[in-house]
Amino acid sequence: MGTRALEQIFTPKSIAVIGASDKPRSLGGAVLQNIISAGFEGEVFPVNARGYKEVAGIKALSRISQLPKGIELAIICTPAETVEKIISSLAKVGIPAAVIMTGGTARVRSSRFSPSKTRLIAAQHQTHVRILGPDCLGIINPNHNLNASNLHVPVKAGQLAYLGQSGAIANAIADWALARNIGFSHLLTLGQGQDIKLADVVDHLAASKTAKTLLVHLDEFREGRILLRSLRAASRNKLVLAVKSNRFSHSPLSDDIKTPGLLSRDLLIDHALQRAGVLRVDATDELFDCVDTIQQKRQLKGERLAIISNSRGGAILAIDRLLHDKGHLAKLELSTKNKIKKILPDYLSSSNPVLLNPELEPELLKEVAGYVLADPNVDALLVVYIPGLWTDPAANAQALVSVASESNKSLFCSFMGDHSVHKAREILDINTLPNFDTPDNAIKAFMYRVSHMRTQDLLRETPESIVTPAGYSESIDQQLPIDDVIPPHLAWQLIRSYGFSVAKNFYSESAEELLNLSDKIAPPWVVKIHHKEYLKPFAYGDNARQRWRSVALNIQTKTQITTEANRLKSELKERFPSSDILGYSVQPMHRALDNLQISFGIGRDEEVGPFL
Repeated sequence: MGTRALEQIFTPKSIAVIGASDKPRSLGGAVLQNIISAGFEGEVFPVNARGYKEVAGIKALSRISQLPKGIELAIICTPAETVEKIISSLAKVGIPAAVIMTGGTARVRSSRFSPSKTRLIAAQHQTHVRILGPDCLGIINPNHNLNASNLHVPVKAGQLAYLGQSGAIANAIADWALARNIGFSHLLTLGQGQDIKLADVVDHLAASKTAKTLLVHLDEFREGRILLRSLRAASRNKLVLAVKSNRFSHSPLSDDIKTPGLLSRDLLIDHALQRAGVLRVDATDELFDCVDTIQQKRQLKGERLAIISNSRGGAILAIDRLLHDKGHLAKLELSTKNKIKKILPDYLSSSNPVLLNPELEPELLKEVAGYVLADPNVDALLVVYIPGLWTDPAANAQALVSVASESNKSLFCSFMGDHSVHKAREILDINTLPNFDTPDNAIKAFMYRVSHMRTQDLLRETPESIVTPAGYSESIDQQLPIDDVIPPHLAWQLIRSYGFSVAKNFYSESAEELLNLSDKIAPPWVVKIHHKEYLKPFAYGDNARQRWRSVALNIQTKTQITTEANRLKSELKERFPSSDILGYSVQPMHRALDNLQISFGIGRDEEVGPFL
C-alpha cells in the first residue's frame, strides 16, 4: 500500500477518538488525556455509543455518522468485535486513516463473527482506509504536539524516530529516554501490522525533515526483501539502527521463520542488515549510547586506535576490550615514538599504548596527545585517565579539549572514577568530547563508529553482474534438482564451470565401483561417503559427536579402499541412521598447505532470498 495517507497519521489536523470515556482505566480515556496533555492544536472529537454529552470536558458524539467532514485520523479504542463495522463507518464519513489500539482481533470468534483478523483485512481492502495496528501503541509526534497513545510517560521532542513491533518495549524505551532527557521526532509500534507495514513507515520517515535517526526494533523479520529495500534507501541519508530480538529459533517464545539448512536465521539477518547500511545494536539499553557516539560531528576516518593512559591497568582494560571486539590497535610511526621518548622517562612506554606517569601533568598530556593524533597511522585516540593524589582531572580535561580543537581526528576519553572527575566530565561534555565512565564503554562506543563506517562501505558497494561462464553447460542446468540437494558430481561440475580450481574427483553410487575409478588416479587416495547430512555440514552445530566429515585419508592400497568404504558406511548408520547414502567418491590425497577442504552451502530464505 506504500505511504498513502501516512501524512494524515503522523501529522493530522483533526482527530476522532472512538471509544473515548471518562471511566477509570479506560483505554479511550487514557488516549484522549494524552492528546490533551500534549497540547494538540487541531480539533478533537470524542465518540462513544453510550451517549455521553462530554468526555474530558470536550463535547462528545454518540455516532461516527455525526462527525463533520474533513477529519483526518481516527483512533479506535473499542472492543475487537466492533472494529470491522467502525472501519466501514469511517469510510462513509471520509476519514482516510485509523489507528487501531484494540488488541485481540486475531482471537475473536463468536456466532456472529468469523476470526476478526481476516474480516478486518477484507474491510480495509473494501474501504481503502489505511490502518495502523491493530494492537499498537498509538502514534506520537512531539514536534506536532501529538501523543495519541497509551504511554505512561510524556515524550519530549527530538530527532530520533523509534519504530517497533512491541508496545511494551516502546513503553520501556520512552521511560529510559525521559530519564536521560532524550527526545523523539516520532514514536510508534505497528502491532499486528495488517495494513501499514514497517517498510511503509521507514519510507515515510526517510523523507522526514525532523527524523534524523531511525531506531528500529525487530521482533519478527517478515517481508524481508521489501523491508531491506526501504532500510537501504533510508540509510543513505539517515543513521539507521536496529535491535533484533527473537534471535534463537529454539527459544520457547520464538515464532520466527525456520530456514532449511540453517540452525538460526540470526546470522543471515545480521549480514542482510549490514548490506542495507543498518547498524545492529545488541541490546535496547545500548541504543542511545550508540546514537550519541555516532552523531559526533567528527567522522571517523579509519579503524586504527591509539591509547594513552596514566595507568598500565587502565590501558590493559581498553586493549582487552578492543581485541575482544576485533578492533585494530594503531602502530605508531618511528618518528612519533622518538618525539614521545624525548619528553618521557626511559621506564615509560612510547609505543601504543603510550603509558604516562600516574601524577599526569596537563602540559605533558597535551603534548603527547598532539604527537599521537598527528601520526598518519592513527585514526582515533582514546585517553584513559585515572585520578590520584597529585592529579588535576579538570586541568587534564581542559588540555584534551585544547588538543582536540587542533586536530580533525576523533578523540575519546575515559575519566575513571566518579567524585573526583565530575568537573572534568562537565568540561568534556560542554565541549562535546565523547567521554565514558570506563574504558570498556569507550571501546564499545569506538567500535559502534567503526561498525557504522563498515556498514556504510557495504551500502556503497555495487555487486558485479554475474555472467554465465564459458565453461557452463546447459546440460548441467537441466540436471539440477528443483527442490532437493545438488548431487556431488553435479556440484563439482557446477563449481568447476565457474572457474574454481578443484581436486580431481571420481564419483560412483556404489562402493564396489570405487576400485575401478581408483585406477584413474595415482595413490595415495581419499575416499568419501556422501549423504544428505554431509551436504549440510554448516548445520552440524557445536555438538562434537556430529563433527564427522565422512572421509578416509591417505589410503595406499585397493584393499584399503574397500575396507575404508565399508567402515564409513557402518559409521554413517551409527551417527546418522536416517541420512540416505547418495554415493562415494575417490580423490587424490593432497598434503600441501595451499590445499584446503572447505564446506559451503547454497540456500534460500523465504524473506531474505538466496544466500551462500
